[in-house]
Amino acid sequence: MFLVYQYISNEDQALMEMYGKKESVVVATRDILQYETIRPTDVETQSVPAALLPPGRINVKEDT
Repeated sequence: MFLVYQYISNEDQALMEMYGKKESVVVATRDILQYETIRPTDVETQSVPAALLPPGRINVKEDT
């Protein structure tokens, strides 16, 4: 078990170096139609590596 933990932590460090720190991004949990009211249950926050962040992203759930 210790060897598995060590391998996973080394892989995690390598991915962090390659893609950068993770940041929170607000994403939709379902398709949201145009002019539809967005409810708190329609969005959630997820962690995404800094190199893969989309332009114009929203970081805080309250901004939706």
